[in-house]
Amino acid sequence: EARIAVQGAAVDLEVLHDDFAWDARSLLFHARWRPPEALVTDAPRDLQFLSIAGEGHFAGTVLNVTNPAEAWWGEGDERIRVDGGAWTDWLGTGTEDYFGYAWSSNEVFARPYHGQPRADGPRNRGRVVNYRWHVLDPIPFRESFELYLEVHHWLQGEEAVTMSYDAVTMWYARPGATHDLPTFDTGSIPPLPE
Repeated sequence: EARIAVQGAAVDLEVLHDDFAWDARSLLFHARWRPPEALVTDAPRDLQFLSIAGEGHFAGTVLNVTNPAEAWWGEGDERIRVDGGAWTDWLGTGTEDYFGYAWSSNEVFARPYHGQPRADGPRNRGRVVNYRWHVLDPIPFRESFELYLEVHHWLQGEEAVTMSYDAVTMWYARPGATHDLPTFDTGSIPPLPE
């Protein structure tokens, strides 16, 4: 028990605790980085960020993009498949909607469950970081979970550029669940465009 005074108000606290036994029903936290992948923007395609076999729930992602052009890189839709279901079960309307800002914002912002803490510019050029936490809307799965992001840049065809995506994904899973992400390796982070 403790007594704390905060700006003239007294608060009594009591902390109750008990030993916890981890078992096969426990959910364990996982966070993994998918190293950068260089992509030519010649046509839209799906980039797989995570594939899990097992039971748990998806908790969020951090997306890092290196874009050499001022043109918008994030037209792509998030695509999530749960327990082998149809892709249309969770088919988003675009990166900008999933990360909470709409219409290719190059502004830095932070909100409780989504944000963009880095946006180099000018316009959409340089490094961009977005995050989205599934706190109020966790995505539970019993057998499997797959997360893809459609890479759809405004510059395609003869105007195509090479950009890179990498991501950190976070989830909770029962012991024994497996995933497709590599073990941690420092890898290489692409240089900023000149």
